Amino acid sequence: MGSPLAKNNAFGIGSPSWNLSFPSGNVTAAELLAYLPHWLKSIDVIDRLVTNGGKSYTIAAIVNEFRYLPGDVFKPNSCQIMMSYGMRRAGFDEWTVGTHHQFQRPNPEMDEYNLNVQTFRAPRTTHPKSAPPGQTATKLKHNEEADPVEFKSLALHVRKHPAGPDALDLSRCVQYAVAHPDEEWYFPNDFADLVTKLGGSAPVTHSHLDRQIFSRREDYIFRSPVKTPGSQSIRTPTSKRTGSAKVMPQSRKVTGRSATPASGSPLKRMMTADDMTYNGSRRKSGRLVGKASINFKEYESDAEVSQTDT
Repeated sequence: MGSPLAKNNAFGIGSPSWNLSFPSGNVTAAELLAYLPHWLKSIDVIDRLVTNGGKSYTIAAIVNEFRYLPGDVFKPNSCQIMMSYGMRRAGFDEWTVGTHHQFQRPNPEMDEYNLNVQTFRAPRTTHPKSAPPGQTATKLKHNEEADPVEFKSLALHVRKHPAGPDALDLSRCVQYAVAHPDEEWYFPNDFADLVTKLGGSAPVTHSHLDRQIFSRREDYIFRSPVKTPGSQSIRTPTSKRTGSAKVMPQSRKVTGRSATPASGSPLKRMMTADDMTYNGSRRKSGRLVGKASINFKEYESDAEVSQTDT
């Protein structure tokens, strides 16, 4: 099992790898985004959050509320792009938050009352990085399971810990590990044991459900990004400069249930802010793998973009 690569800086250097395995246990949407935001690249996490009422706006709001960020603000459009990259790489062609309800769910057994993440898959499983000529995809570091990390390291870059109806067991575990630095507890392997040590699993209430957590952020106001002195552009997480937020590419017309672009069909519409932040639910057949790559590399790590995605 290989060590995780240098992380992309969207959520802070040293943030937990997207290829950490998921534990068996209940985790709230706030806990997922506060401690393991790179799991926004997991199609199972994306499916759960968006199906249960998450919008790019409210998902980004939770990240901003709980984490210190290199770019100061994680924008809704950046959230849309990051999630779209994962879903499209996994074969859900032309996916957006607003069209999520048109696709078949990756894990149809899930329902909004189930907060257990034990069946969730990391990106290395559902949309592994493509290998350059002469190499095997399974041998790439990007496609290896990340080593477990110390629980206390999950507090890195965390502005505040989820509490009250935003929190269940993961928050308690992280805060215990921070308060007892001499004890060694590793995530995800020791999750169940540490929960047991702390008195067992906390009961899940209606207020812990994703939909309720998102509804509490509907009125969130995003801070203005910090601009570099003497420049009108802002610094993005990958140190590129841009004068404005990236926008999702135009959507091609699709026919039937296959999400296959109609032959010769013109570009019909440009995604609006509503497409990116205010819609989302489920169902349409997403064909898996083998599609042309989508260039969202500005939201990947330097290590990620060193490999060509196909």
